[in-house]
Amino acid sequence: MIADSKKQEEIALALTMCFLAVFILIAFLMDGTGDSGDSIEHYLISRFAFRHPELFLHHWGKPVFTLLSSPFSQFGFTGMKVFNCMVAAITGYFTIKTASRLRILFGYPPPGPLPAGRAGETKSGSLPAPFSKGGVQGRWVHFTYLAPFFLFFAPVYFKYIFSGMTEHLLGLALILSVFLVLKKKIALSALIVSFMPFMRSEGLILVGVFALYFLIKKHFRYIPLLLAGHVFYSFIGYFYYHDLLWVFNRIPYLSFDSWYGAGHWPDFIFKLYYVVGLPLFVMITLGLIWMVVRLSRKKHTGDLPFFHEELLLVYGSFMAFFLAHTVFWALGIFNSMGLGRVLNSVIPLTALIGLRGLEWITTTRFRWLNGILLFGILSFIAVFPFLGNPGSLKWEKDLGLSADQKLINEVIPELKEGFSDKLYLYSHPYIGMQLGIDPYDPSQRGKISVINDPEKLSPRTVVIWDSWFSPVEEGYTLESLQAKEFLVCVSQRTSTGDPTKKIAIFVMKDKGMQ
Repeated sequence: MIADSKKQEEIALALTMCFLAVFILIAFLMDGTGDSGDSIEHYLISRFAFRHPELFLHHWGKPVFTLLSSPFSQFGFTGMKVFNCMVAAITGYFTIKTASRLRILFGYPPPGPLPAGRAGETKSGSLPAPFSKGGVQGRWVHFTYLAPFFLFFAPVYFKYIFSGMTEHLLGLALILSVFLVLKKKIALSALIVSFMPFMRSEGLILVGVFALYFLIKKHFRYIPLLLAGHVFYSFIGYFYYHDLLWVFNRIPYLSFDSWYGAGHWPDFIFKLYYVVGLPLFVMITLGLIWMVVRLSRKKHTGDLPFFHEELLLVYGSFMAFFLAHTVFWALGIFNSMGLGRVLNSVIPLTALIGLRGLEWITTTRFRWLNGILLFGILSFIAVFPFLGNPGSLKWEKDLGLSADQKLINEVIPELKEGFSDKLYLYSHPYIGMQLGIDPYDPSQRGKISVINDPEKLSPRTVVIWDSWFSPVEEGYTLESLQAKEFLVCVSQRTSTGDPTKKIAIFVMKDKGMQ
């Protein structure tokens, strides 16, 4: 027997609060940052935005993410993790609500009449197909409460909850916008969509999907609202950049060349597998096949009143996002690194698609088989992140500090004790975070590239070279710094956990440690 609306809301809120409590507990217990680069850069931009207000307009930093997260980041990186924990939990809530509106169900339950007036009832009062196969009708059960499990048991999505990454906020905005359309609150949905490009640049793709939906459904009066975000930030940013088109001119990825090279066309299929894991990947594949089967039927919309919304906004947004990144990476354009984590933005949608796949294969004529399939698949989803295979979660590695971060923590006391009141030149974001300096104050921090003009270097300059960011982001190898006559290496360390991770400290020649 399906619960009434009030009961459904109570269950959804209870699940949300339970997940939030677990997430916040993990945020405080684990000291990881998600990754050593972008996660920390976003945190630093957010943390120092009140001191440097121009950071609220930092295009790479994502202005909406910076605005919403900045109160939390004032409490340190744990505060940033708490922000993303809240974002993820709320995303789970609206994924439940959206699944409910889309009527993702489970059959065959025991025979009996369908309760009148309940969501999921067709005009005739009978169960929607395929629940009326062979004349069998009866009570039905929601799959909606499984939605958070299809979301949070995706290993890479779960890992980056505890980070400063921006994908989860875009995912929340996306699922909320879909839900609002299903609730007929289209104007509010359009306004939220308009700000998506300022949560992540791929938001432009999603603006296009929603614009197409509004055109097809003849919601013409809402299309101008999709420009609201750009109009707002164009006006606000004009007073700093003196350029009304800065929202386009300063997009950091607007390049047909990529520093990171190019990949292969099937790469993102494999990346999706590693993001969600084997069982969810299979369910998503089945959900996609379900939609193809639906579209092949002549009467494919009669029992699903929001079929076009599901097709265009759920499946359409996912496919547009997935295919766009496939093209960007394969062609080596828009500075794509081919990172699988970008798919976290659409994992709320894959949760719905995966639920459709689960619904499809558990609606056979054999109730005993349905039950076996249901509980077998759910058990596999629940245990998969902990099986220790390449596609599952590695607790200490994924939620703890990385080898390079541990190495930096070893040298921080040396830097603080021996190099007080210095100008630090470095590439690795974690260095500045642990030094406790203002990384946006040019008197405290600069890029290593500053050494290209040695005449202007202060005697108090300290260069901190690392084996990843320094050569990849700035092009400086250890040998290139050792060759500089005006620099002397005073310390060099190698990680015991990963010999490829190294740190070297240079000072101005003949100045030494002061």
